[in-house]
Amino acid sequence: MRDTSFAGIVVEQYTGDAKDATDPTARTGDPLLVNPEVSGPYGTADSGPRPGTALGFAPRPGSPLIGNGTVVPDNGGRDYRGAPPYRGRPDVGAVEGAPDGRA
Repeated sequence: MRDTSFAGIVVEQYTGDAKDATDPTARTGDPLLVNPEVSGPYGTADSGPRPGTALGFAPRPGSPLIGNGTVVPDNGGRDYRGAPPYRGRPDVGAVEGAPDGRA
């Protein structure tokens, strides 16, 4: 299970077949993320953070995370990469899937 917190949203995506028995809306399985195995560099004291590495956690086309999020009022108006957060139903996670199907 991975928790993601962004703009007041906390979501859970369970990987594999395990799911919290108390969560009737849980999603299980492969979340189809762009590149969840990202590894540094995450930046240095001199360069500052490199937040672009987090974009590996964007949903790919066909991801069960797409369109299964919850609308959150006063969400700041942008996702992690600066795009509008909702095109139809929101996606689960900090990065909204790209409108053209590319992550």
